[in-house]
Order: sequence, then structure tokens, then C-alpha cells
Amino acid sequence: MILYFSSTGNTKFVAEMMAKDLKDEIVSLNHVFKYNKKWEFHSETPFILAAPVYAWRLPKKVELLLKNAVFTGSKEIYFVITMGGHAGSAMNSCQRITEKKQMTYMGFAGIPMPDNYFLADQMLSKEKAVLKIQKVIPFIHNIENIIRNKQVLKLYEHKSNDWFLSSAAYWGFNTFMKSSRAFKVSDQCIHCGKCIKECPVNNITTKGGKITFGNQCMFCLGCIHKCPVHAIDYKGKAKKNGYYICPSSSEILADNKEFPQK
Repeated sequence: MILYFSSTGNTKFVAEMMAKDLKDEIVSLNHVFKYNKKWEFHSETPFILAAPVYAWRLPKKVELLLKNAVFTGSKEIYFVITMGGHAGSAMNSCQRITEKKQMTYMGFAGIPMPDNYFLADQMLSKEKAVLKIQKVIPFIHNIENIIRNKQVLKLYEHKSNDWFLSSAAYWGFNTFMKSSRAFKVSDQCIHCGKCIKECPVNNITTKGGKITFGNQCMFCLGCIHKCPVHAIDYKGKAKKNGYYICPSSSEILADNKEFPQK
């Protein structure tokens, strides 16, 4: 069973490719969170948790689910992480949580994907994003083969400052940055409701005919990137650095000869 969380589509693309190639069941944690489904999962095959990194750790809500969910059937779990530059000490935290749950940690892979963190980086054009994702497809197939052969994933190398990024920086992100108070909605808003529909934690509502943000934000930034008229922003950074949504599978896999399905 592949459990995945995805905001702008990178992890969804990876999870869906792996589910197809491995003929495995796939579950969206976005839906689990949004519709308050039970955190109970059963699989006879190893679990695969696929998620992005937020401030060099798993998103806090995903990490909370990992700690508290009930996993039955298989006791093995793999971690497949999408990341911009690197994943900090996310691997270590995943291993600690897994062992505390008395499950078998089957390894960690970090897949470099186009970044959606516009607060710090300029967003790639669709063309450049397609090229970047195409380059990692052989790597994704390698991950699939390792999982298919029931081997341990060892596809991520730590950097010297990972401990700081995944501790102090992660705390700062969740304490100060991960707040929707600085989200602004312009007069361009067409009240289509897409941000409300897409928010995985139901943090966005309408009040007095205006879009309103609560205090449960995951800071996934999906509402900003997916707004059809780019009416939502955070401190003006999206308007400055651009928007990103993962290209479709058909756009990425257009050349079937170069990127064959396994």
C-alpha cells in the first residue's frame, strides 16, 4: 500500500507511477485528512509512505499520522520522499518513529523534484520542470526494483548541517512560518471555491463573502499555486517568484521509448 501526501502534484506523480508499476494499492492522505477518515491501514505488502519534505522533515501532520496510525498486515515500511535540494535528517526521524512503532524500517529514498517553495526560490517553467522530472524517472524505476525485490532502500546521503535544518529550522518553520495569517486574497478572487476544495485540512472557508484562513494551516501552499487567477499570495512572494503545479503524466512521459514503464 502506497500512502501519499501531495500539494502541487510532485509526490502524487511519483506515487501513481509506483502504484502502476508495482501493481499496488494507493491511498491519498490528503483525502484521509480532509474527510477525517480513520488512521487505520491494512496491507499484505510493505507499506510505502510517499511525501514531500517541509523544512527538512516530513510535514508535521504526516509525521503525526506516522506516529499514531494503526498499521496491520505487513510490518515493513519504505519511505519515498520528494525534495527540492535535500531532505535534512528526515531519514533519521522516519527511522526513529518506525522503530518506536515496532515496525521494520526498509529504508529511505530522496527524489529531487521541482521546488514549490516560492518564499525562497524562483519557480521553474513547465518546460524546465518536465526536463527535471524526466531526469529522475530512471531513479524512480530503480526504487521500484529495490522494493519489488524486497531489499532495503539506501538512496539518500546526509549532509553536515542536516541536524540543524531538521531541528532548529524545522521548529522555526512550524512555530513562525507555518501560519496563514500572512495569506492575502486580492480583488481578483472569483469565488470559485477551489482553494476550499483543495485544502487538505479544511483551513479555508468563506465568511461574509470573503475567503478566510483558520489556524490549522499545513503550509503546503497548494491554495496559492492552484488558484486559477493567482488571487492568493503570501507576503507578495508568489507574485515575485511564480507558481508551480506538477506537469501531467502525459506531458512528462510523452517519449515512451526514452522513459518506458516498468
